[in-house]
Amino acid sequence: MKRKWLSKPDLIIILILAVVAAGALLWQNTASADGAVAEVTIDGETVLELPLSDVTEAQEITLANGVQLEAKEHTVCFLHSNCPDGLCIKAGVLEKPGDVAACLPNKTVVSIRGGDKSAVDILTY
Repeated sequence: MKRKWLSKPDLIIILILAVVAAGALLWQNTASADGAVAEVTIDGETVLELPLSDVTEAQEITLANGVQLEAKEHTVCFLHSNCPDGLCIKAGVLEKPGDVAACLPNKTVVSIRGGDKSAVDILTY
């Protein structure tokens, strides 16, 4: 007797795993950012703390080292930097707690902290 490649129980298990994975991704991507703060550090010193809940209109922020940030609609991103590769600009928009972008030649790091403290970030056993 020839066995089928996938039986009905196999398909049900695969479907259940796919639904669980999709639910986990959806839950992670809709994490609350209430109370989130954008923290900007230059050479390890905090130079700016910007509450993202206060940011509704677009505003450009120029730092002492010439790096420009753009804050709008509860997000922040690198707008301009004089670094040779521009990876910090390509990092995109930061909006959720835990998001980080860095411009290493200018020693500038932008990170989002705070927000929903009840969300589990990682578990280790």
